[in-house]
Amino acid sequence: MNVILNTDPIENRGAMVATVGLFDGVHLGHRHIINALRLRAAALGAQSMVVTFDQHPQHILAPDKEPVKQISSILDRVNRLNEAQVDNMLVFAFEDIVSLTAREFIIKLRDDYGVVSLVMGYDNHIGSDRADASQCEALGEELGVSVARISKAPLGDVSSTLIRHAIAHDGDMLKAHLMLGHPFAIYGTVIHGERQGTAMGFPTANVGELSSYQLMPKLGAYAVVVGLPDTRQHFPGMAGVSLRPTFALDPDDANSLSVEVNIFADNVGDIYGNNIIVYFIDRLRDEMKFDSPEALGKQLEQDRAKAMEKLQQFFSN
Repeated sequence: MNVILNTDPIENRGAMVATVGLFDGVHLGHRHIINALRLRAAALGAQSMVVTFDQHPQHILAPDKEPVKQISSILDRVNRLNEAQVDNMLVFAFEDIVSLTAREFIIKLRDDYGVVSLVMGYDNHIGSDRADASQCEALGEELGVSVARISKAPLGDVSSTLIRHAIAHDGDMLKAHLMLGHPFAIYGTVIHGERQGTAMGFPTANVGELSSYQLMPKLGAYAVVVGLPDTRQHFPGMAGVSLRPTFALDPDDANSLSVEVNIFADNVGDIYGNNIIVYFIDRLRDEMKFDSPEALGKQLEQDRAKAMEKLQQFFSN
């Protein structure tokens, strides 16, 4: 898949059939639209293109509100759209197009990126004037860009809002997985920690360099699969998403969110500074404060056994 930034030089890329949206999580509802996009592109002898944004539109349109946390990073969306066999992904800095009306935006897509047809979901809106599919159909007839409206997918209630609630409020990774069609994951870099886990026999990889807009699971412990893109390896493991209540020495430290992963393998090697993907499979327990490192160590033994059981169940289904 070609990833095109709106700052890239304009080239003759051929005819495109496009759909526009954040596609946060690339969930099953999004897949319904993507399937229609690919079919329409094939019918017109064109390439498929997902037009997305570098951040949630609310961050620009309503900066005073609490920022919407995003289910997926740009990198995650690239991987998911590539898996869905989309030909191109066009990424706009939302602030660069926020003032464009639907008419102006369609003209830009037509003239700058060769878009000959738009595929729009039943509740999709584009442009500063929030034009819906019906209004865009009329604009398209005038501008020479056909518009196809896609009905709601017969999947029950699936939305990014419901997925965010399942992940951040409930910690229900199985429910999120059902709506996403894939496990929820965070992408980061392995950073140095304080090595308390190593001292207890549970060495951990601390996940750092996360976006401030990254949605995080509800505090607690999880069964996970750990991906190391640099070595193309995957390992079973468990992860703690916490405010580090047992080891926090002062209030400021306690307010620092920590994501620590214990990989169930002895042959991982030195991975500090490496990229890491943590796929959250199932929840183990709530965050807990322990009276001593020994008490925490006993709980981690139980967590490890439970995580292995849940991972075996997950992959046997």
